Formats: sequence, C-alpha cells, structure tokens
Amino acid sequence: MNLSRLMNDPGISAKSQQGMASIIFIVLVSLALTTTSIGLIHSYKSSQQITIASNAVTHAQNGMWLGAEAFRQHLADLTTAEVLALQTKHTISLDDGNSTRTVNVENLSVLQNAPTGTVHVTADIIHKHTASKTSSAMKLVYDYQPLIDPPPSINLDPFQISFDGDLDLSGGITLVDDGNPVTLKVDGDVTLGGVSVSPLHAIYTTGSVNMASGVKATTVYANDDVHLEGSASADTVSTLGTFTIDGGGYATNVFANGDVFYNASGRSENINSRANINITSGDHGISTAGGEIDTSGSGDHDSLNAVGNIYMESWGDVPSAISEADIKCVSTNWPGKKGSPTSLSANGELINCPSSSSIVTAESNAFPLNDVDVMDELEPFVHNSAVIDVWTRKDFANYFVEYDDTENKIKVTVKWINGIEDDSVYYLGDYSSYEGNAYKDYLCTTLAPSGQCTAPAEPLFPICTGFSTSNGCITYNTSTNTFTLNPGDTAPGMMFFNGNLVLDSGHSMTSIFASGNITTAGSYKLWAPNHGAYNKICEGDGDHSRAPTRYEAEFSQYYPINFCDTVAGTYVPSQIGNVGLAAGGYPPESPGTFVGGIITLGASTEIVGAVLAGDIILTSGNVSINGPISAGTDGSSTGQSSLSGSTTIDFNSSSPLYTPTDLPDLSVHQPPATPQSATVMWVKNL
Repeated sequence: MNLSRLMNDPGISAKSQQGMASIIFIVLVSLALTTTSIGLIHSYKSSQQITIASNAVTHAQNGMWLGAEAFRQHLADLTTAEVLALQTKHTISLDDGNSTRTVNVENLSVLQNAPTGTVHVTADIIHKHTASKTSSAMKLVYDYQPLIDPPPSINLDPFQISFDGDLDLSGGITLVDDGNPVTLKVDGDVTLGGVSVSPLHAIYTTGSVNMASGVKATTVYANDDVHLEGSASADTVSTLGTFTIDGGGYATNVFANGDVFYNASGRSENINSRANINITSGDHGISTAGGEIDTSGSGDHDSLNAVGNIYMESWGDVPSAISEADIKCVSTNWPGKKGSPTSLSANGELINCPSSSSIVTAESNAFPLNDVDVMDELEPFVHNSAVIDVWTRKDFANYFVEYDDTENKIKVTVKWINGIEDDSVYYLGDYSSYEGNAYKDYLCTTLAPSGQCTAPAEPLFPICTGFSTSNGCITYNTSTNTFTLNPGDTAPGMMFFNGNLVLDSGHSMTSIFASGNITTAGSYKLWAPNHGAYNKICEGDGDHSRAPTRYEAEFSQYYPINFCDTVAGTYVPSQIGNVGLAAGGYPPESPGTFVGGIITLGASTEIVGAVLAGDIILTSGNVSINGPISAGTDGSSTGQSSLSGSTTIDFNSSSPLYTPTDLPDLSVHQPPATPQSATVMWVKNL
C-alpha cells in the first residue's frame, strides 16, 4: 500500500484522511509492540541460555576444585617414596551421599629438590559434568613437604645413672630398684659410701672405685684402681689398675691388670692378676698371677698358680701350687691340717718344702714356660660422654623466658599455646586493680614505665601463679642473671629460661630448661609433662596443685597444643615430656663456650622425670628423684657430682604414656617434628 498517495489523493476528503491517519497510527504502534515483544522473547531466551550455561560451568568448576582439594589431601597422606612413585594418570571419585563425581588427574609429573627433600607435583585436574555436558580443567603445581623426623633421641637404660666427671655417692643414698639391676656409668672416679641398694648391679668407670662398708655390687669395672673396705663386697671386680680389699667383705671373682692385695676375711673363688697377688687372710679358691704370689695368714687355698715365684708363708692348706719360677714353703714340716700339699710343681726350685713322696718335686724345665694360664689383658671401659646442650631444644619451648635489657623487663615468647599466635612476644606486668583484684606477673603486650599493664585491657594469663592473684611468682636479679620462681604452680608444657634459675617451693607440671644453673629449695615438686596425663596438662585439672581452682581457671584454656590432641581427647607424649630438669649449654652468641649446667637439688625436692645436667649434679636434704639422671662434662666446674643427704633415686619410674627413658639427644640441634604436607603453589585455567 502506498500511504503517501492515499494521503495526497484529492478525491478523499480531509475528514476521511483523519480517520485513515488514526488507523495508520494504530497499525504502526501494533507493529512496534510486536517487534518489541519479539525482541523481549529473544532476549529472555538468550538470558535463559546464558544462565543455564553458567550454572553448568559452575557445576563443572565446583567438581574440578573439589577434585583438586581431594588430590592435595591425598598427597599429604603419602610418604615421599609414594609421591615419587605416582603414575601420570589418576581417577578421583567424589561421593557427597547423593551423587558420585569423577575427576581426572592427568599429565602428572614429579620433581624433587634433593637438598631439601621438597617435591613439586604438577597435574591437570579435569572434571566433566555429565548432565550439563560441560567440563572444566586447570593445571596446578603442588608443593609437597616431607616429614621432618623427630629429633634424635637417646634411650638410657631404665636403671642407669650416667655421669661425666667424678661421682660421690655417700650419706644415706637409697636406690629403689624393685629387684631390677641398677648401673652406674661414670667418666671419672667413683666413691660409694652409705648406699642402700642390694645389690648395686654394676659400676663402670674410666677412673677408680672406692666402696665403703655396707656397699655391695654385682659387677665393678674400672680403668683405674679399685678399693673395697669394711664390709663392702662385689661378685666380680675387673680393674686395669690395682685391686685392694680390706676388712670383712669379699670379692668373689677378681681380674686385674695390676697387683691384687686381698686383705679381707671373705672368701674369693678366683683371683686373677697379670701382675702380683698378695693374700694376707681369708679362704680362697684358685689364684693365678702373671707375676708372683705371696700368701700369709692362716687361710686355705685350692690352688696357687704363678709365672713368678710363689711364697707360701702360712700353714693353711694348699693342695696344688704351680710356678714357672720358684716355690717357697712355710716349713719342711708342712703339710697343714688337711695333709696338703699334694702337688707342687716348679720350673725353678722348691725351697723349704716337704719332701714327701706324694709331692712332685721341682726339676729343671720340668714343664714348658708359660704353662700357667694367665688372664688376658683387660680392655679399658669407654664411656659414652653425654653432651647436654639445652639450646638444641630452645625451639620446642612453649615459653621462652629472658630478660630484656633494653626494656628492663622480663620478656616471654609464647609458642604452641591454645588461643595465642605462635611467637607472640609479651612482657610480665601487673594489673593494680581489675574487677576489684590485683593481678601480678601476667602476660602483657604493653606496659607503662611503672610496670602496670596497659594492654590487653583484661588480664590474659601468667606463666606461673603466686599464692594469690596479688602475689608475684617470678623475679629477676640482673647482677647474677638469675630468675627466681616462687610459684603456687607453673604453666604446663615446656619452659626455657635464658639464665640461672632458682625454684623455691611450688609445684610444676612442666619440663624446665635453663641455659645457666638450676637450684631447688623449699620442698619444690615437679612432674615432667609425660607424668601428668591429659587432664592435668590439657584440661587444667589441678589435683596436684596447691590451688586447684586457680590452676584450672588460668590454664584450662591456655594449654600447650603440642602436648594436647583436644579433638581425640588424648595427651601427646614426646621425648621432651620425659625431662623434668635440664641445665647448661652453648649459647648461640658464643657457640664455643659452655655456660651453666650445675643442678643443685635440696630441701625436700621431688622430681618425677629425668634430671640432665651439662656439668654436675648435687643433692642434699631429703631429695627424691624418680627417673633417669645424667651429668655431662662440658661445664667449667672443678667439683664433682655428689648425691648425699638422704637422696632417694627411684628407678621404677613409669608412665603409661611414653617410655620414661626415651630422652632427647641434647647434643644435636634439630627443629621440632612436622608432618608431611601438600599446598597449592600455582594454578592456571586450561
């Protein structure tokens, strides 16, 4: 239709033209509405398709990311060897309870960094969404960190005392062994007097041994001289030096590279010396010497055998005597009361001996030289010296306590405590009044010059508790570099004090290390964490405490997470958890100089756990130790370790959680153990 012609046709009236215009307008509007509707429908359909496609892609991507995380967790559970052996293709099935998704791991490659053990795993993660007929893929690089093994350990004999340096055990020492053998291993001289144990199983020393009356040992092995006096006795004595026994004791079997002087009434069964034997009393079995034998007194002898001369100066019975040199008898009128001797044989002469036909007289070269079977030379005992350096375990401390000379405050670095960020630094300060109470020696982030805490606003918690909230528990002496704890309790876990430490009264469920010396007094009681169990270390159960309610209030929330698995509700034992006290070491700023290492226990101290001193251990005043003890020789002390004054060492230490004698090797520095892990380093969409 030609609208222009209709509008300009002269045969059509104006009125008619107005009606026609209205119709045309309506037609145009209708066309416009139709076009708009068609456009809207098309737009809606396009939007619908986009939404459907977007949802489909999202499903595919979700599956892909789930697969990537599942593969990461799978890597974290593998050993390094298993990671290196992975195949290039894998299939992962993800089941959410309603449906199962399949994710493909393809083009997998593994590259190990040999020096660190770190492994980089590259893989394509692909997920195809079946319903939407879409897929999503990306390439990831995982960083796999292998297991860092726990620090090396030393496992002491459950019934062993180990000392580097001289050791004096005297004055009412009780070793509780419950029938198990107790062993002393010492790099130095050993003096034993007034020790109550029956028997002391063994003494091994690089030096000498002196045993006073009443001491009994099953085995004595010394690189130097051995001396038994009074009623001291031993089943077997081996010495690279000389052996001397005086009094009413005995030594059943004697082996000596040097001379033997047996001046005791107790009987020996075998005396062996590569040198000379001198016997003045007692009845004896077989004596054999690489040198001479001299007997006096009235004792009987089963047999005397010597490479050198034999001098029989008593009327005791000697059924048999053999010498590669001369034999001199007490009288030609001998035999003794039992008709001995029955056999005398000498490669030299028989001097002043009876000539009975029953006696084989000496003849020149009557028997070959070296016919006497002399003992082999004893080899020296080698002591495995203990290097006790507390600095090797500084990184294990839940609380590293030091004095900040710049701030003139006690500084504490906190690690592995629930609710506290690792390596958070605090200063000890006071709250003069909070909710009507004073709080002293609490962890603060900001202090006023007066020592008052200005942050946090509320008291956090202390590392030790005084006998009330208004009583302090820790002080520091700048002139002696000494911390003094006078606590009701200390926080459970491990504490490391950079300096000397005095523990004056109080209770601890804590492993305490100090870079200097440690001294205890005032009935101090300490349990190593492994002897505390989950409820005391992780839940704040204060049944061991002087103030159980406060102990729970302070430490039930702030517990050491390296000792506590709160998900499983179980305690996590460790080598560190077996240590009660440890002292001394090589400070990082002066690695060639040993500092501290003297542990002095007194005034009714009770320790349940190992006591490890880098220098010496001194006890006095009714001390009880339940666990292994060891002292090193790295310190500068000129004294000797001395256990005295009614000290009881109970070797029946037991813990249902961990072997009490499995201790950290404090000669080796190693970071704390960490499990293997896998993290995503890099992602690229494909």
